[in-house]
This record gives sequence, C-alpha cells and structure tokens, in this order.
Amino acid sequence: MATIISRPKRGDIVTRRIADKTPVYFQLEGFILEDIDTTIYEIVGVVAGIIDNQVLVCYKSQSGGLKWTERCEWTLGGYTLDGTARVGKLKLRRDTAGTIDKFGDVEFPYSATTEQELCDAINAVFVADEVLAERDFYAYTVDGVVHISCAWSIYNDFGYSKGKTASENADGFTLTLKVLDGVSYSSRMRHANGAPTGEGCISNIERAKVFFLNDNTNETYNPTTETTARRTYPLCLPAYLGKSPSRLNADGSQNDYCAKLREKYGEGEDGWLNFLRSLFPVIPCDNGVMGVKDGKRRTASLAVRRYSSNKVSDGILCPAANYAYSITTNTIDIGEFWMPTLRELYMLIKDVHYGTNSNREADILNKGLKAISATALSNSADLWSCVRCSSNVAWYAVGSAGFFGNYNMFSAFAVRPVSLYSL
Repeated sequence: MATIISRPKRGDIVTRRIADKTPVYFQLEGFILEDIDTTIYEIVGVVAGIIDNQVLVCYKSQSGGLKWTERCEWTLGGYTLDGTARVGKLKLRRDTAGTIDKFGDVEFPYSATTEQELCDAINAVFVADEVLAERDFYAYTVDGVVHISCAWSIYNDFGYSKGKTASENADGFTLTLKVLDGVSYSSRMRHANGAPTGEGCISNIERAKVFFLNDNTNETYNPTTETTARRTYPLCLPAYLGKSPSRLNADGSQNDYCAKLREKYGEGEDGWLNFLRSLFPVIPCDNGVMGVKDGKRRTASLAVRRYSSNKVSDGILCPAANYAYSITTNTIDIGEFWMPTLRELYMLIKDVHYGTNSNREADILNKGLKAISATALSNSADLWSCVRCSSNVAWYAVGSAGFFGNYNMFSAFAVRPVSLYSL
C-alpha cells in the first residue's frame, strides 16, 4: 500500500498533486505504482537526498548525449574599416581530422566601412569554401564587435585556429577566444586528502574499483616516479601494491613507486580502498566547485542562449542545459529542473551500484526509479554538470572510471535533471 510521508529519504517517490502542484512523497517500502491515482498525483521522480532542508529530486528521465555548447567562438581584430581594398588572413582547420599540420591559411578580401560590411565579405568566403561551409563558419557583429564562430566538433578548433601575426601579414586578422562569454568557471575541487584542485575526485567508488582493479599503462594511473599521499588521481591496484607488470625493468626486476602511499593508507587491497576514499570530494566545501549552489540560475542562463549561422537561423546554443530547463508537465513549469551542480551530481551518483551490478534494485535510488517505471541511473553513464571548468571544458562524472573529470564542451554526454523542493 502506498504511504504518504512528510520526511522522505533517498529512494522514496516524488509526486506532485495536480490540483495545486504541491509535492507529495510516498514511501518506497510498500509502494505499488498501480495504487497511485494519476488523476490526482503526477509521478515526478525519486528522492536523491536532502540538502539544507530541501529535497534533491532526481527526475524520472534523462537525456541521451547532448553537447554543453554547439559553437566555438572568437572575436575578430586586426581589420581596418576605411573602404580600402584589403586582404585579411586566418589559420583555420582544413579537414575533419583537424591535426595541427592540417590548418591552412584562408584569405578574406574586403573593402568595408562598417562591421556588417566586413562580416558580409567574410561570410562570402565561408560560403564559397566547401570545407569551411561544411563546418558552418560564420561572422556576425554585436554592439560593434565582430565575432567568428563555427560548429564545434573537435578540440583542435579551439586549440589551433588563430590569426596571423603582423610580420606574416600586415593586414592580418587576429582571433581572441570567446566561448560562452560571461559564463564563469573554476578548476578547483578539494579532495579529502587535501589536494586542492584538478580532476580525480571519486564520484562513484563502485565504478572506480572496477576500472582501477587491473593494471594500467597510463602514467596518470600508474606512476613512473615516487608518489606522495596527496594524490589527485586514483591509481590502479597493481601500481598501489608495487606489483605492476607495466613497471618492470629490462632484467625483470620490479619498480615500486607507491611505498609512501602504503605507509599512510595500509597494505593490500584494503589499503588501496582507503587510498581511494582519500580522493572523495570534500562536501560541503566553500572552496571550489563543490561550493556552487546556483544550478537553477546557471542552467537557465545557458538554456536561453541562441545562435544563428549560415546554416541555422535560430539554434539552441547549449543543448544540455536547454533539455533540463525545458521540462514541462501538468505540474512542472519551465525552468523548475536544471543540470545538477557538482554537489548535486555527486549526491545522485555516489551510492549507485547499478551499472557495475546488472540488478535494477542493486541500490536504493534505482529501486525507486524501477518502482515508478522510470529510466535507470547507471554508474557507467557520463553525466554533465552545469559547472564550467575552464575556457573549453566543463565538469562531468566520468562513467568509465568513477571520478569527476572535465572534458571539451562539444562532447555529447547525458543529463539527469534535478530540482530542490522545500520541506
């Protein structure tokens, strides 16, 4: 029998009363979906936890792979608007591989007295050039500033597209990177061991135990020099034990770079698990990204951004944010759900066993989701947060490895929307 409760816990069922949109919580124990009168209650999701006397709601569905942002963007400089015939140059990617040696000079003849005339001349080249047209390069002006953007599909757009120096071209254009201007970012995430910054905090230890159980040749996860206790990234178990087959000398002798770690955290697999726990994020924490609390505002500011180009008249610039922001139902208004902050994402995923365990009821969150016939939350999923890490990357939960990382914002990861309901 479905029981209404006032103080829900993780895994309990979240509904809203259709008449007045008031949240109503049902205890997971004994819950039967068929007992719920859906003319009175709308099923919303499940409880992921409690934050500051608010219920963190995990929405019943999630997206497929969506980009954080669709476009790489720069501002243009180095031009002269005096009506004289000139030729500006840029170095832009010339093929789909986008390796550094495949970037070619592109010339832009122009004779302009206004920024719009300059944009028209640049766009004429973009449309006529088959490669650049395919990649949807586009010039436009906002408040007297000329912008260049392109469909973002590879890191090298960000890293290697550039202007020419004055010595290379007296009339040369310059490019200044301006991706999502005004959206703040931070790379600081404090680890329990005291490390203050960077990737590597454990998001889901069940997934981390699986990924790092076996030998790994990557020096990030299997060091080649003596390591210290304040590690940023997890290490594979053979490296921790000092028995990695990848760290043998030519004569077969073993290199051991983790003795200091074992002194601190203990020997054997138990010591390794203690070490992994030292990489948990510090929560709550005012220092760095785990202190971000304005997921609703951040998501809304991203979701409403649009773009135009030679191919698109009115495009969604930030699809991941737009998906969460746009959820509307009989009881949910637009903007009531958002991409999770890092703290909210951690609360969602940290105790999830489904993924490393095939049983949908392997953890309480997925048991609740199964009870309402909702989409499972797997610890193998790459999940975006609403928090930007640097100029070209944003924070996400790395589904393959079980830690928090950052990746290029053109990447397509899943979004699990969340909301906070006051108790």
